[in-house]
Amino acid sequence: MLAGHRYEAVSLYEWTEQMHAAIGGTVFTVADDVHGSVLRVPSCATELVSYFTTGRIDRGCDGTPVPEK
Repeated sequence: MLAGHRYEAVSLYEWTEQMHAAIGGTVFTVADDVHGSVLRVPSCATELVSYFTTGRIDRGCDGTPVPEK
């Protein structure tokens, strides 16, 4: 399983896509720009724990709100 934050500047989501293309697997996408936000957002944490109990990722999660620019 790979995880990537769609708008994060530190580790670009493009790198997640490249790694996925190289090794396959499943991608857990977080639609924010905050590394580590999954543990701060209860619905994200629930979705991630669901992966470990079921082996499936249904959608990823929204993460923390992305600031308007």
